[in-house]
Amino acid sequence: MLTSGKSYNLAQLFSGEYSIVIPDMQREYCWPSVVSSINNKNLVQNFVSDLLNSDKNQTVQLGLLYAYESPKNDLQLCDGQQRITTIYLLLGYLCNRVQKPETKEAIKQFLVCETVYNRNRLKYAIRETTLHFLNDLVENYYLTNEGSNEENTAKFIKEQDWYFNEYDLDPSIQNMLLALQDFETFKEHLDDDFAYFLLNKIEFLFFDMVNRSYGEEQFVVLNTTGEPLTKTENLKPQFLGDLNQDDVIFENNTKTELGYYADLWEEWETFFWRHKNKAHKTADKGFNEFLRWIYILEKVTIKDTVESDKQKYSKAQKAIAQETFNIFNLNEEHNKTKTLDIINEYFKTIRLLSKDKKLLNRFLFQEKSLTQIALFEWLPILYFAKHFKVDLEDKYFKNLQQFIKSRAKDDNVSKASITTSIRAIQIVKKMVLKNEQDIAQYDVYQDVASETILDRIAKFKFDILIKSSNRDSVENAFAKAENLKTTQGNISFMLLAQQNQMKEQELQINNFDLKAFRNLIAIVEHSFEDHSNLMRRALLTFGFYDTWHGNTTSLSSYRYSLGNSPQYYGEIANDFDHEFHITILKYLYAVQQLQPLSKDMLNEWMESKISEYECTN
Repeated sequence: MLTSGKSYNLAQLFSGEYSIVIPDMQREYCWPSVVSSINNKNLVQNFVSDLLNSDKNQTVQLGLLYAYESPKNDLQLCDGQQRITTIYLLLGYLCNRVQKPETKEAIKQFLVCETVYNRNRLKYAIRETTLHFLNDLVENYYLTNEGSNEENTAKFIKEQDWYFNEYDLDPSIQNMLLALQDFETFKEHLDDDFAYFLLNKIEFLFFDMVNRSYGEEQFVVLNTTGEPLTKTENLKPQFLGDLNQDDVIFENNTKTELGYYADLWEEWETFFWRHKNKAHKTADKGFNEFLRWIYILEKVTIKDTVESDKQKYSKAQKAIAQETFNIFNLNEEHNKTKTLDIINEYFKTIRLLSKDKKLLNRFLFQEKSLTQIALFEWLPILYFAKHFKVDLEDKYFKNLQQFIKSRAKDDNVSKASITTSIRAIQIVKKMVLKNEQDIAQYDVYQDVASETILDRIAKFKFDILIKSSNRDSVENAFAKAENLKTTQGNISFMLLAQQNQMKEQELQINNFDLKAFRNLIAIVEHSFEDHSNLMRRALLTFGFYDTWHGNTTSLSSYRYSLGNSPQYYGEIANDFDHEFHITILKYLYAVQQLQPLSKDMLNEWMESKISEYECTN
């Protein structure tokens, strides 16, 4: 056994029957993806450059090496993984490029233990794919002369029959390939003398951590960044560190507690690596955002009072506002396995929802954390899907999505999203409590829903749906209307126009006519959605509809807008205090008389209205 507190060079550390093991508590190999803000080079490039610039006649101390031996001859590394892995890859790269036979043999002794079936001296226990890849890399590339003259090492390796598709999903493997690419930029300087220097002049001060327990504690201390526990690489050892690794009681008595949860963690990491945003070098940001969603959802209860005062924010609101959070405080008992089980339930839901392209593109694996109003939309449907185990085509799931999406477009909802996000979650939690999947049954949750979300029109629409004998058709019509650019989710003015009313209070459920409402949708599409000059001129025959748009550079002059977008008309029509609100409604009242409606007929009617106005004025 190595002596604790003594310095060893690489040839000594990787000798005899010793192997260095990167245990499951460690993070992925990531140095090639970490770029220095000082010179805009990654850590591998800077590390190799520093080694090349070192005095080759002097011993270079590369710091401390914390490890413990378990089982015999396997040194479980607690710190130094990135340095050791980079050097191992570098010496392997040198193996079929050096000239002297004795140098090649020394590197071979460093790479593999010939007395134990040519066992690799560096083993990754983080995931099996990394372990297999390193074995393949050493046996089929480092210890052969194949590919030594290739300019694109990574491309060459990926074309070999021993390189499996699964390797593309392993972040450590992909970073190892990047490291090999980085070595190519230094290949003119990578010679026998440099190999000798690495093996004999690079030293580490070894500290024996005795056992896994102490090793895990040391790992956490050494790898803590000062931030709360939201870095994936720090979470893994803290979650898995003290799990039972003796009793085989999971998966039909085939796995230990540690083995079961370590496999789950690997599945999560692989998924988030595979789906990481193109702007991200690692899967950490996506995984941490996922944990933030879980933390918020689990911290909200239906009994919570919702505060708008920042000083009184709940833990969930603080997380919504991008403040730090502690995932270990997810449940009152601070039970790690319970937390891991909760995470896995959400993970299974995320995996399902990621198959929906609209949800995928809007909410999942984004470059930046979701905004507060995006969380207002996303978190309720995530919780709903998790609890009710929905199918992506489930009608109630789609109805909830439509309702939340439409309400998110309301300025009053978006401006107060730090509170409305909590209210939206409470709505779904109340539905779960009452085992009610139909968002239209608002009696179930209206005690936790603010009027900002569940306003008069929302209730009116739900009342129509509940009493309708043709509900699916009505829902489809409402959704189509809400998704128009003109309405921005608010179809109040269309409901008023269909019933020839001026105020929301005057609307009657029994006066709703689906055929007439569908006709109104067509009118809005051909009028405000098309946004033609002909329509704008025809609309003027019913009254002014201009809106103040700011001052000009001229003294006492102002700017006014006159229908500059489809949204413009909807905003005026839905603003019952706006002086030109009546102009839009009068236009809609008149156009509804055209039966049957077609775009050509509407255009002819508009031309006639303009001509009539010109003749009388």
